[in-house]
Amino acid sequence: MTAPLQAALSRRLPPWLAWGFRVALGVIFIVAALPKVARPDQFAWSIAHYHLVPQGAINLMALCLPWIELVCGLALVLGVAVQANLVAIAGMLAVFIAAIVSAMARDLDISCGCFSPGP
Repeated sequence: MTAPLQAALSRRLPPWLAWGFRVALGVIFIVAALPKVARPDQFAWSIAHYHLVPQGAINLMALCLPWIELVCGLALVLGVAVQANLVAIAGMLAVFIAAIVSAMARDLDISCGCFSPGP
C-alpha cells in the first residue's frame, strides 16, 4: 500500500462529526422502518414487485427486515454495538442498491419501498 493511501485510510473524522453521521444514519433507518413495521402487507407487495425473492420468502422478509432496520437504527442512535450495526447497515444498503439497480435495468416501474411501502 502506498504511503498517501495508508495515511488517508488511517485518518478519522472528528468525534462530533462521526457522532452526527452515526445519529443521522440511525434516524434515517428508524424513519424508513416505521411504515414497514406498521404495514408489512404493503412492504411485502413492494418486495414482490422486484421479482428477486422466492414467493415463499416474501412474507418472512417483509416481517423481519423492517425490525432489523429499526433495531440497527436505534442501536446507532444510542451508540450500542456501533461497528456491528454499521456493518449490518452497509450490508442492507448494498442489497437495497443492487435490487434497485436490477429493477432499473429491467425497466420495472415500481416504488422502491424505502420510506412508504406498497402501491
